[in-house]
Amino acid sequence: MAHIFKKKTNTKGILVYTHKELEHGRWHDDISQGIPLLHQDIVDNYYIGIHHGSVPRSFHNVDSRISFAMASPGQTATEMSPPRVQIPMNSRNFLPDFFKPTAGEKMWDVLNISRNIPLKRLDVFMRAVRELYDQKKFLKVLLVVPSEYDELNNPSSWPQIMNYYENNFSAKERDLFTFIKLSPEYSGQGISLSTIAHFYKSSRVFTLLSAIEGESRVIHEALACGLPIVCFSGLSGGGRDYLNDLNSVQFDDYEDLASTLETAVNNTSQGLLTVNTDDIRQNMCCEKTLPTFITYINRLYALDGSSVSQQELINTDYLHLRLPSHFLDVPWYD
Repeated sequence: MAHIFKKKTNTKGILVYTHKELEHGRWHDDISQGIPLLHQDIVDNYYIGIHHGSVPRSFHNVDSRISFAMASPGQTATEMSPPRVQIPMNSRNFLPDFFKPTAGEKMWDVLNISRNIPLKRLDVFMRAVRELYDQKKFLKVLLVVPSEYDELNNPSSWPQIMNYYENNFSAKERDLFTFIKLSPEYSGQGISLSTIAHFYKSSRVFTLLSAIEGESRVIHEALACGLPIVCFSGLSGGGRDYLNDLNSVQFDDYEDLASTLETAVNNTSQGLLTVNTDDIRQNMCCEKTLPTFITYINRLYALDGSSVSQQELINTDYLHLRLPSHFLDVPWYD
């Protein structure tokens, strides 16, 4: 679903498509194949952008009618050439105030929020927790898993995940290792943003085990809430853009995950691993980043001898969900 930043008035509007429309071959002009996303009326009346939430890519072959591209620095292989504009931001740079640090009790040492797909390596995560418990290192763990549709028959999921949890952790250990698995009927929509934010704020460290990601929004939600990150040092994409030795521990070998989690939790408890949330929120909080977006977009308006103000933008709430088309309550506009 396209995101409308600004409707056409006396100046052009601003319309953003996701990379998925591009990849699914919908940038055609033949009306018989469906709605042409680059219909001439749209091109004439809107600055059109692409929001990239996927893996690193090149912008060399982007349709010339596209005015701007939104992608994190880690996702960018080659840059767009002027007069088109490349904006080094995407949905992870427009987080709402749900994701800000607050002082409070830490209920869990390690938090992992991941879909049940091989990319997320949840089998590695569970075995690392098992290894820690075998060593009598009883970290408190929270695993939140949005389920995949028809998961039991889906070859891209790990259908044994519940069985592994139940068969490999005792009742006492399951009191330490909280596993929340959302219904496939709701997937990621079955839990509120404020609840997810509470999980971040109630944990010591956050881990994501992928070797390749797009913008890695969960990493940046965690950072905005003050959580240090544990991740693979070879993670490609935008996940490591804001990570450093002070706010993350990055492992080179998945076999080292258990010891890395232990080190990260201990270092966080001792104040040796911290997140500069002021700096992170300057780059992630929508209130701070919308003016930056306006600065970039006005490079396009300047070519027409005009400009746009932040007050003219619409649909700016929940941008972290609207831009990647994860926001389902979308009104239609004439």
